[in-house]
Amino acid sequence: MDIQAPELFDSMGEAKIAAVYVNDGQAVTANQALFDVELEKAVLEVIAPSAGIVYDFKAKVGDVIHSEQLIMLLREKLPGEQTADKKLPLEEEVAFLKAENARLKQQLKEQQLTAAG
Repeated sequence: MDIQAPELFDSMGEAKIAAVYVNDGQAVTANQALFDVELEKAVLEVIAPSAGIVYDFKAKVGDVIHSEQLIMLLREKLPGEQTADKKLPLEEEVAFLKAENARLKQQLKEQQLTAAG
């Protein structure tokens, strides 16, 4: 199933992807928010019309999009299929990445000390 940008009119001005709430390969439920489209005077939320798996995501935050442009596809989940992790809110994702970076730096430091010693 095609998931497209909303129908946009010239009077609405430029449209951009303002937020993305899902990852490629993530399972979603019907009516779950997928992404936001920002216009000059409004933000439109695009929701999943049915449950499924997001795939072939064709846009990222900041991309300029056009009326009814194909943004992603949604398909049925296969029996026993492993799906991608749920997308974290930006603040949680940044905190996770900072913690992971600190952990990896510490691990590298310990490896260097072991190799030197």
